[in-house]
Amino acid sequence: MTAISLPLSSIVERDNEVTPRAQGKRRLTGTRLVLLVLILLQLFGQVFGGGDDGEEAKCDCPALVTLPDCGNSDFPFLGGVDVVEYFSLDDDATGVEGKSKHAVNYNGYSFYFKDKKNKKLFKSNPSKYAPPFGGYCSWAVSGEFCSDGYPWAADCLGPSGNWGVWTIKRGKLFFFLKDTAKQLWLENVDDNIAAGEARWAEWFPDEPSYNTQCYMESVDALPSGSMSLLTAKANGTSEGLNLLSSSSTEEEQENEEEE
Repeated sequence: MTAISLPLSSIVERDNEVTPRAQGKRRLTGTRLVLLVLILLQLFGQVFGGGDDGEEAKCDCPALVTLPDCGNSDFPFLGGVDVVEYFSLDDDATGVEGKSKHAVNYNGYSFYFKDKKNKKLFKSNPSKYAPPFGGYCSWAVSGEFCSDGYPWAADCLGPSGNWGVWTIKRGKLFFFLKDTAKQLWLENVDDNIAAGEARWAEWFPDEPSYNTQCYMESVDALPSGSMSLLTAKANGTSEGLNLLSSSSTEEEQENEEEE
């Protein structure tokens, strides 16, 4: 009987050879692994992010938030502040109160102006002067989400806009609760405007909404501590509501705990 000699390399190659059946098993195992990863990612997203269709996760709204009807159209925008006048003010100035005799109705809401001149300017181009995000804190709309502990939604609006904390970018007037929120927003203006616009359009796809009762008239009116203050002003009364705000600093939180 004649012996057949095979090179060692041939033996190794044959030992490592993958048969069609084994190849199919490996492919099947890889497919299952990919499916498992996709399922885990989907579950992770449902728990920590939005729902199945990518919607923003929603927190429960504290009862106090909805006590004042922030968007009640029976009252003027932000308590009657003249939005046109801001385009003539210094950056650190506080807004000027308008007069009911110089009112303009826009999208079902009343806007007050200090004189006929500002009233005329607004009527000529209301979309230029009507503030984005309804006059609420622009940082809250752009950068505060349920995943971070903030309840803001179409039916849970806030925090307040402040007559004394604002900026004009891209020819638009943006309000904030306080300066720390404003500085956070200014760190990335373009992205924050885009994020705010997308969120606001999701909240109010059909009809606009404006803040009429939840506002502050000046920086001096801000409370101490890490809480936002929503001020409902109706019939000459004022009621303060405490709400969580990410624009607080560690120092403010420590002060609040000491109080």
